[in-house]
Amino acid sequence: PPGSTEFVWLHSTSAFFGSFFFALGIFADPFAESPSPHGRRTGSIQGALALGVILFGILSLLLPHHLPPMRIDVDFTAHSKVINGVAASLFLLAGAVWLRQSLRHRSVFLFAFAVALLLFFESEFLFIFSKLWDPTWWLWHIIKVLIFMGIILCGAYAFSEAFHELERSHVALVRAMKDLEQKNLEVEGRS
Repeated sequence: PPGSTEFVWLHSTSAFFGSFFFALGIFADPFAESPSPHGRRTGSIQGALALGVILFGILSLLLPHHLPPMRIDVDFTAHSKVINGVAASLFLLAGAVWLRQSLRHRSVFLFAFAVALLLFFESEFLFIFSKLWDPTWWLWHIIKVLIFMGIILCGAYAFSEAFHELERSHVALVRAMKDLEQKNLEVEGRS
């Protein structure tokens, strides 16, 4: 349930691992023609991290009595504040780098992604100063709902643009093939 040690632990560690995952992503260029060895290594580390987070979450749920205290009454403990503070810092770093990338590549998708990371920063930052069930606690939850809605809309836009680009490429390819066939017929007609 919200506010339980398990909930706060899973939220805090998920935010930390998620921020670390996205901070690692700043080393990969999403628009590179072919991934560099460094970019492939980063992707491998991110994949291993994602798998580790899933296993970590399962172990946390199986062994709840080994979790550090995450709140005392309505106050969150130093453990949870430090974990969320580090997560906030990493989200800020990743958001700033992705924002720069989005401006350099003029990508709406990267821009929305960067804004989502900066909103995650704000959410984790607010967590540090919130108390269970106070308005700040609700605010960082509302921010996360807005982030996920934005990511879903941005993903839908990106897929739509990708399909439109694929359709345009298909039309251009068909046109080029017809032109090539026409030129072949003209060459055969002259021979």
